[in-house]
Amino acid sequence: MAVPNNYSFKLSDVANEIPGGQSSLEECITESTDSLFDPAYKGSKNSLRNFRNYNASTTTSVSLGFGSTASAACTAQGTGNNVTRYMPLGQGFSTATHLYSNSAGTTNAPYGYYSQSGIVRLWSGNSFSGSTQFCGAL
Repeated sequence: MAVPNNYSFKLSDVANEIPGGQSSLEECITESTDSLFDPAYKGSKNSLRNFRNYNASTTTSVSLGFGSTASAACTAQGTGNNVTRYMPLGQGFSTATHLYSNSAGTTNAPYGYYSQSGIVRLWSGNSFSGSTQFCGAL
């Protein structure tokens, strides 16, 4: 849960978003993660207002088949043997630009083939490569 995207939040809202036991603004600033600030409000990181929309989700979870081959990924999806991965918010699997293994979007998903709804794509560990394939055509 992110700090609200308005100015009605409190220090306790910010402290709840940051692991640890912060009791002051200074502790929150020191223990915050730079990449979790909303760039529109980050500023100099010297005010409670800089935490507006802090830790807002930029990814969405997706259940995908996974395998070392396209066929294996399609089979995994069909049997319900899925993995949870994360994509940029607002993107669909067939056109996603990135794939992560954590919800913060800071760790790339491992190399392999991933499938969803009859579509399979190869993830290089850094980007999708090759063309989108259809499981039925394999």
